[in-house]
Amino acid sequence: MMELTKEEILEVIHKVALNHQAKKFDYHTEEDIYQEVWVICWSKMEEFNPDRGTTTKQAQALENWLNRVVATRLANFYRDNFGVKHRKLKCDKSETEHQKRINLSHPIDLSFASEVSQLLPHSVNYTEELWQYILSSADKHISELLQSMLSGEHLNSYYRLKLVNFLNNKVAEYAETTR
Repeated sequence: MMELTKEEILEVIHKVALNHQAKKFDYHTEEDIYQEVWVICWSKMEEFNPDRGTTTKQAQALENWLNRVVATRLANFYRDNFGVKHRKLKCDKSETEHQKRINLSHPIDLSFASEVSQLLPHSVNYTEELWQYILSSADKHISELLQSMLSGEHLNSYYRLKLVNFLNNKVAEYAETTR
């Protein structure tokens, strides 16, 4: 049970608002942030549990808790409204997850793939001979990248693209020499 008076609560919220008002961004001024902090604090007051904190002073416990709540809410507000534009929205993610579940429950029939690959003029069977051709023409750097990828290490996009381009070129060269 909270034993703070209304004046003490207002003083704590004022301190929290002053603490966060400098976090202005985009067209929001310090006064806008100050007011937003007040709205956040009032909307979360009923969720405060004074027994959960480590401090015995309720005013200090309330201030610590509100600072944490406000920092999180302001960060989320910024991210959702002004943050990175290429990040997918939550609704897009759920649609993607839903599509993945559909794909898992209804896989594509690939039984025809071997027949199709035989009909394609540039199809290459990945044999030991092809790997030997690739490895013999790879320099030390490409060999290290290939070994890293095959061992499951993460390659950043630059090196992954470099490796994919090298492999595509070598497969095309091998296909030309085996015609």
